[in-house]
Formats: sequence, C-alpha cells, structure tokens
Amino acid sequence: MKVIPYTKDAGFTLIETIVTVIIAGILAAVAAPNFYGLYKSNQVTEGIASIENALKEAQKIAIRESKKCTLTINAGTKSITAAPADCLPTSRILRDDLKMGMNTRDSSDNDTNVSTIDIDFSYKGNLLVEGDDKVSSTIVLYSDFTANAKCLFAVEGVGLIKVGEYTGSVAGTNPTINSTSCDSAD
Repeated sequence: MKVIPYTKDAGFTLIETIVTVIIAGILAAVAAPNFYGLYKSNQVTEGIASIENALKEAQKIAIRESKKCTLTINAGTKSITAAPADCLPTSRILRDDLKMGMNTRDSSDNDTNVSTIDIDFSYKGNLLVEGDDKVSSTIVLYSDFTANAKCLFAVEGVGLIKVGEYTGSVAGTNPTINSTSCDSAD
C-alpha cells in the first residue's frame, strides 16, 4: 500500500474561501436585477400574445359559425370576455402586475385613451372597432420593471391584427397611448 505524504498545500485557506464567496455575491447582486427584468419582459410578451390569440380565436369562431363575435378588453380588470360567450371558450385574465393602456383612433387620426375596448368580428371575420368613426385600436402592455413595452394594433375592415414594440412613453400612472408608436415588425 502506497502512503501519500502530507503536504501543507492540500486545500484552500480561509482567506481564499472568503474572497471567492464575496466575488460570487457581487456577481449575483449584479445579475439578479437583469434576470428579474428579463422575467418581467417575458411576462409582457406572454400577455400580449394572450390578447392576440384571443382576438384570432374569436375571429376564427365568427367565420366558422357565421356569426358576430364581440370581445371586450378591460384595462382595469385586465380581462378579455366575449359576447356571446361561446365566441371565446374561456375568458382570459392577464397577470395583475402588468400594466395596460389602450386607445382608439378615429377617421380624422385623433387618438382617444379608453379603459375598455369592444372589438367586433363580423361573420366574415372583418374587424369592427366600437364607435361609428373608429378605425383602429391600440393595446399596450408594460411593466414597471422593464423597458420592454409591447403593443397590439387592430385595424377595422379586413381584420388586420399586428403585434410589435411600443416606442412611446409609458411613464406615469395613466400614460397617453399613441397608436403611431406601435412599431410592428412587418
């Protein structure tokens, strides 16, 4: 049996261990806010995708069943409901910690902030925004913990629904939403 001689260099000193723990702590303190921001950014992306999917689902049901479907999106409760109820099999409720701003634009290009939007789909799938002279709706989702703001832009007529980055300001408790600040990729 071979005997291994004892050497003094077999291990880490207390100072080396403390320095390593301090460096790891500093790295964690720097990285944690970035990970939290990424987490919140993903929540915003998932929320806008949920709204887009609800609109497209109601549009498909309106076409398939040849009937008018109305989706009501409420910024206060962050809910999406349908009338008749079978136009959206399940009502959707967005995360409570997300913030939502909405507006409608009329034929004279005037934006009006609103707290609820009714979006109607005809039996052909055409999108009709509430009000006689309304031509589009913009919905913006954002969080206080990330600069990422997403928007959904719905245009009356052919049923065009676009999602993109919102480049306008969402500062303050009730920001003014501008439909021209919805920058879609297409």
